[in-house]
Amino acid sequence: MSDFNVDSRDEMVTMKPDALQFYPVLVIDDEPQIVKIITRQLETEETLRVTAVSDPNQALEALDNSHFALIISDNNMPQMTGIELLRAAMERSPHSRRVLLTGYTDQTAAIHAFNDHVIHRYMNKPWDKSKLLEIVREQLEAYDQLQRDDSERQELKSKLQRRNQQLRATLEAARETQDELGEVGGPVIRHRLAAVAIADVVSYSRLMGDDPGATLNTLNDCRAIWRKYISRYDGRLVNSHGDSLLAEFGSAAKATRCAREVQSELNLLNAELPVNRRMHYRVGVAVGEVLEQGGSLYGDGVNIAGRLQSLAEPGEVWISRSVFENIKPSIDVAEFAGEHKLHNIAEPVGAYRIRGQRISA
Repeated sequence: MSDFNVDSRDEMVTMKPDALQFYPVLVIDDEPQIVKIITRQLETEETLRVTAVSDPNQALEALDNSHFALIISDNNMPQMTGIELLRAAMERSPHSRRVLLTGYTDQTAAIHAFNDHVIHRYMNKPWDKSKLLEIVREQLEAYDQLQRDDSERQELKSKLQRRNQQLRATLEAARETQDELGEVGGPVIRHRLAAVAIADVVSYSRLMGDDPGATLNTLNDCRAIWRKYISRYDGRLVNSHGDSLLAEFGSAAKATRCAREVQSELNLLNAELPVNRRMHYRVGVAVGEVLEQGGSLYGDGVNIAGRLQSLAEPGEVWISRSVFENIKPSIDVAEFAGEHKLHNIAEPVGAYRIRGQRISA
């Protein structure tokens, strides 16, 4: 950090936390004087509680014992690079926002780290105080949004549980009807193996509460994108009630390519909208046996896709292990997301997340 220069003007950026009374922030730099400067600048904000260390190993120890809303690390350190440190921090504290301080010579590495989701922002040296606080405010706003999204995710899980109870009752009634009418009118339920994609809008209630008209316009634009790619990949839109949709495909590869390309085009659409009006989807894709009655789909394939969707982050596509095994010869952008015990699914389901790139044909 030999080319370091800081403008310490007392410019203020007001930060208003929603979910917390204060934000814990971790600062790491191997030069103690720089740590003091950054700490002094951050502590002009009464909402921040700063922990500062000069050793990356101390930072990892702090992460093992405490949660931090924001982590700011220098990149050029002798023990390990800031990118290596923030990658380890991502595993220990995945919800923390991560910012890298870097010189112009390290920009390529910083861009790769950003594209790999290791960091959320990087800031070139030298910087001034107002720019630092602007980035801190931006990242803490994103952190607050994630907390709200987590709350909505819990609500969604409860909603899925209620839907599954209704589904079981419907299936039981359908089986009784099939038993009664099978000899006369033939089977009323069709069984088959299918690839299923389920998508749901993030923070839809908030968007509708803020501006119902604009939200419906954006939702219609998003649905048009979904219809285009579902048709392109020979799929069938089974239903699109409210802010969610369910589509069926003839193969796992087509379902996954459709979901990934929709997310890519939605990113372009959202780039033209104000941040608070952007409409992000979570998507789950699974392969399994489905039952069709009256144009609706039921079964394990639908249940697993819905639960994977609820686990995904905004803008992500999560696929089941069975989908991954079908498409792995043509995909190199899947990241294992662990084994998950899903409600009403007998065995744990392996999950993979797909980010940022299109799947090869």
